[in-house]
Amino acid sequence: IRHREILLTEETLTEGFDEWIADMDLPSANPTWIAVSRIAAAVAADGNKVLLGGDGADELFGGYNRWMTYLRFYDRYWGRIPAVGRRVIGVGARPFARGLAGDMARRARDGGELFVGSRPFHDDDLGRYLGPVTREAARQSAPESHIEALRKQFDTRQPGGDQLAWMSYVALKTDLVEDYLVRLDTMGMRHSVEGRVPLLDVDLVKLAFSLSQREKVGSHYEQKALYREAVSSFLPTYITDRPKQGFCPPVADWAATVLRSRIGDRSPLVDQGLISQDAVGALARSRSVKASFALWALGTLSVWSENNL
Repeated sequence: IRHREILLTEETLTEGFDEWIADMDLPSANPTWIAVSRIAAAVAADGNKVLLGGDGADELFGGYNRWMTYLRFYDRYWGRIPAVGRRVIGVGARPFARGLAGDMARRARDGGELFVGSRPFHDDDLGRYLGPVTREAARQSAPESHIEALRKQFDTRQPGGDQLAWMSYVALKTDLVEDYLVRLDTMGMRHSVEGRVPLLDVDLVKLAFSLSQREKVGSHYEQKALYREAVSSFLPTYITDRPKQGFCPPVADWAATVLRSRIGDRSPLVDQGLISQDAVGALARSRSVKASFALWALGTLSVWSENNL
């Protein structure tokens, strides 16, 4: 195959942003949608019609760095402590814990799951950025309350399933179908390019769920250990042995380039009581990486709402 690099400059990002927003049926907080769109455009320019994507390998065979952290914590602590003990610890820790630790303490206190999939905002952030309507909704029901229904489905379909199987199930039912596959299809078809995901073949998915956590990542929590071994006979070691390289754009620069100059303090989201008056403005004034991701999420949602509501 011919290798081709695609350069996404500040100019092309700025010029194509509104068109990209317009092409989205629903807003997304994932900045990689723009990158996928540019890849599809380059493929179409070369006269090709089909792209093969690697979606599913990380979800089925344990390919994410943070998942290994969750698995270690679950195996060493969470999974060994009875639910009543977790509740006691959660009650004591929640007033003092912040960020992800605060989320986990609250879930322990309320009898929730350790792993609930991706969340762009921690509980502490929600208190600052939500408006009165959504703050009341969050007070009545935890942000990840939909996970309860997924847990019942998982226990029925995969009785006795281990923690990695549960994490895979959550990812397949949420991020993968709601974001990654929609991204591939929407941004591809924008340029008349079809996306194919061979690693999500039904038989391969069934095989992955028939295997144990230890078979897939080993006792040392090695990302995609089984998957790497399976392809080692026909891929060079510089590919199979290298660390994971995430497909993540420089979101801090992108947020500064595209959003800070065009977002005011008013928005349909503010008017409807969904986000606080100064939520986007406060994030736009911050320079932290964490704030940049939050700015991209709320900023793109605000622009999409202004254009479509």
